[in-house]
Amino acid sequence: MKTRKPLSKEGKKKKAAYDKVYRKKNKEKIAANKHDYWEKNKEERTAYNVNYYQAHKEGIKKKTAAYYYNNHEAEMAKRKEYRKQPENIEKMRLHGVLYREENKEKRAAQIYKWAHDGRGKAWREANSDKISAAASKRRAIKKRAILPTTDFAQIKKFFALRDAMTEEFGEKYHVDHIIALENGGAHHQDNLRVITAKENLEKGYKYIPELGGVWADNNRAREFKKKHNIK
Repeated sequence: MKTRKPLSKEGKKKKAAYDKVYRKKNKEKIAANKHDYWEKNKEERTAYNVNYYQAHKEGIKKKTAAYYYNNHEAEMAKRKEYRKQPENIEKMRLHGVLYREENKEKRAAQIYKWAHDGRGKAWREANSDKISAAASKRRAIKKRAILPTTDFAQIKKFFALRDAMTEEFGEKYHVDHIIALENGGAHHQDNLRVITAKENLEKGYKYIPELGGVWADNNRAREFKKKHNIK
């Protein structure tokens, strides 16, 4: 049998170009072949991958960390683009449903452990300002209360101040939307203040013009202002 000669540099370039075109033209066929191969050799390949990872764990972690550090923005952009493609949305949804279904017990155990082993509580306590700011942001998005001039870095400072005052004075403090989100107030640094929990609960959703505040640009604000004759 004849021994094949090693490809020249030019030959390697031509082969790489040919392979690229072939893969592009036969994407579905290649994917189907890979899937069939995986199904037929699932246990063997899984065992191999597990063993390989265990044997090279540290090296893989270092390479992954280095790659992530050097390519973080490009990877994030790639993932964002992938998630936007219509053909991938349903695929991701189904994958999530299947994963949750197949790993119910495992996920429940992880959540329970996180909530009860002290680490979850410690993390939440150490990051309460971030958690509160994120929760507030989620509520604001639902109510379309964010303005182009909303500065989330400034907003986080209100929650940090709330925590500091609670610790300093031994009394619970809240970050209050001067004009409540429910009334059409904006999620904006100029519509926030730190007050005691007692004051905040007494105020509730009351609108107090003397306090000022900032309105959102949404139907909730327009309806409230119209109903109460507010210019």
